[in-house]
Amino acid sequence: MPEDKEKIKMLNSTMHKRGGRLGVAILGACVYSIGINLFVVPAGLITGGMMGFCQLLRSGVLSLLGIGALPFDLAGLIYYALNIPLFVLAYRCLGRTFFRNTVICTTAYTFFLSFQNYSLLNSDGAHFNGIQNYIEIVSNPAIRQSVWVTFQYTISSIALSTLVGVGLAVVVNQIKKGKSFFRVVFFVPMMLSGIVVGVLWRFLFSTDLGVINYLLEIVGVGRINWTGSATAAMASILIADVWQWSSYTFINALAALEAMNPEPVEAAKVDGANALQLFFLIKLPAIMPVVGVSIVFRTVWAFRSFDLIYSLTSGGPGTSTTTMAIEIYRLAFNQYKIGASSALSVLMFLILTGLSLFILKKTLKGEPK
Repeated sequence: MPEDKEKIKMLNSTMHKRGGRLGVAILGACVYSIGINLFVVPAGLITGGMMGFCQLLRSGVLSLLGIGALPFDLAGLIYYALNIPLFVLAYRCLGRTFFRNTVICTTAYTFFLSFQNYSLLNSDGAHFNGIQNYIEIVSNPAIRQSVWVTFQYTISSIALSTLVGVGLAVVVNQIKKGKSFFRVVFFVPMMLSGIVVGVLWRFLFSTDLGVINYLLEIVGVGRINWTGSATAAMASILIADVWQWSSYTFINALAALEAMNPEPVEAAKVDGANALQLFFLIKLPAIMPVVGVSIVFRTVWAFRSFDLIYSLTSGGPGTSTTTMAIEIYRLAFNQYKIGASSALSVLMFLILTGLSLFILKKTLKGEPK
């Protein structure tokens, strides 16, 4: 009997621990779904003081010593150094349940808000209005224009970045020495933040001080107001996007080319195949599954692109570069229509899901299961 009591006690203790973990996970997910990150707040309070201290060192002590600015952002390094262990600790304590429930709850809450007449300017709070938000976004000409701009931008960006990435991969794959150097150089743009890329290219496209207009004047083309006309603005964000993200396709395509079985290529060379025949008939079909997966990821990233476009053109001039992501931001934080913004977010989610499944099905068609 004492053994049975001990087993019951251990079972109750185990159930209590599991129930506690699940309860904490669900509670944390619910709190996170309304915008409060329980882990970032303490980290921010701790690192905020350290970042202020580092700023004091940078602006005060270093200037007195005559050293000047640090060659790297010490405050940023401290911030990430403290945050990464914090998230690892949270994951180890709560397991996958917290993060899984966070994604589920935030997605479900967005779907819930899309059926609510919820505006931050309305003191009555949110109330159910059926599909009225969806009717509003479908009948709004500005939103329909943003959908068209999003598809135009996404298709152009994917096509150009795929062509450039695969082309660079084919060229670099022929290099015998120094291949690692080119791999690193072409990979660097993808490591940059979209805001950084947008600001960088905004300076390059500057009408009066930009390097690109200076070079165009040298060759006799003349200055172009890159962000002042609809066509030039779309071209500018496409150039910046391709410069940043063609490296992703390049890395994947180069890895696929290096992993190819060389025997079919050698046999085709013996039969007299030229370079174009080797690429289109042997190499391209072999790397197409990898390129297809790259296209799926690029579709998602380009379709929801916000930071690069906002920092480069802010969706202008007018609405010529206003994508769905920019429109979602304006609905939520300029017009305070949280319900309509959530409905447009759900629409973007459904479109992206359909596009991704379609591209994967077409790309991987005929592949062995």
